[in-house]
Amino acid sequence: MLYRLEMENFSCFREEQILDLSVSKIPAEHSERFAPVFPDARLSAPKAVFIFGANASGKSTVLKALNSLVWFMGHGYGNNTDFLYQPFNHKDTLKQPMCLAMEFGGPMDLDASFDAKEMPADMPVGTYRYEIEIVAKEGPSTPIRINRETLRQRPGGTGKWKRVFERIAGEKTLGSKMFPLSGYAQVLDKVPSDASVIGTLAEFKHRAAQVLIRHIRTVASNILVDKHEPGLNELASTYQQDPNALANLNRELQRFDTGIEEMSIAQGPEGPFFLFRHANLPREMNWFRESTGTRSFIKHFPYIFYAQMQGSVAIIDELDTCIHPLLMPEILAWFYNPSRNSGNAQLWATCHTVPLMNNLLKEEIVLCEKDVLSGQASTYGLKDVRPIRKAENFPRNYMSGAYGGIPCVG
Repeated sequence: MLYRLEMENFSCFREEQILDLSVSKIPAEHSERFAPVFPDARLSAPKAVFIFGANASGKSTVLKALNSLVWFMGHGYGNNTDFLYQPFNHKDTLKQPMCLAMEFGGPMDLDASFDAKEMPADMPVGTYRYEIEIVAKEGPSTPIRINRETLRQRPGGTGKWKRVFERIAGEKTLGSKMFPLSGYAQVLDKVPSDASVIGTLAEFKHRAAQVLIRHIRTVASNILVDKHEPGLNELASTYQQDPNALANLNRELQRFDTGIEEMSIAQGPEGPFFLFRHANLPREMNWFRESTGTRSFIKHFPYIFYAQMQGSVAIIDELDTCIHPLLMPEILAWFYNPSRNSGNAQLWATCHTVPLMNNLLKEEIVLCEKDVLSGQASTYGLKDVRPIRKAENFPRNYMSGAYGGIPCVG
């Protein structure tokens, strides 16, 4: 489970921001909403995290920070990584380091012989901390440089952090027993200044790096990395290649009373495309004749489905776009359902559907707000605002400005 995110000098977040969603004591009546950070851990984290705030307050930036860490860790070799460096837009910060970090639970032994959803009971577990620090690089070559990339672990989730590997620009990269670097000296000497150690070593068959890559790539996100938005053919191909995902989507479409009896994928001269069969209609309909809400749901569904299938994380920006407010609690409940979410998959999503707060606990709500004069944003968990009463009306208090994070109009 992912339980902590840190950002500094990243986009609209100039000052260090720490989102710590871990809880030591979960409400007994809502235990299904949380999962231990790792098996039998004393700390838990919410299975669903919804980020609220005004437009341009930093909601999407929180997800971009998380997605940047995940993407760089899992894909940061042989790809354009310039987009990662997004310092706060001020003359004093444009040349300063940009820092991102996340903490999550997992097995301490980087062994590829197990599945994330079927971890052996005797597997040593604990927490990990992954950090990157990026600076602008002057000159005609690579525009950015990774100043620091580190991965540490804390067996059992207690005590001091222990190095898995540590890379500091201009210095020798250090490994560890669980991340040995013997025999990779020549590879490490040639790691590009804008590339990930994990991504680079995985290309050269480093076992521990490959295990990390395999697990981090199970994260499902709709945040655009290379500015390429998947087209309809790609989306249709996703469902065409996974009949299980298509069957599950059809089941939900029928439950949601859309009038659709079945969505199918047909093959055309330009690739796969969508067809929709409706009750009592003689002809199937194409994608563009379906409602915007139905199309939005179909686009978002694979991220949720694959995260739950793999016990991973779904990162979804604007999940509620064009989706009826009454359907949002249903989607939320998918993550609480132990039969549907047996691997304790986690959802991180931005949202404007304020009534959904009635279905959330304080630990599941994150807020963002921006100071319009300085342009600086801040983010914080509702549980950290002040003592929250059990019977508080979250939507009413939020809209009144009691929690912050609402538009300032006029």
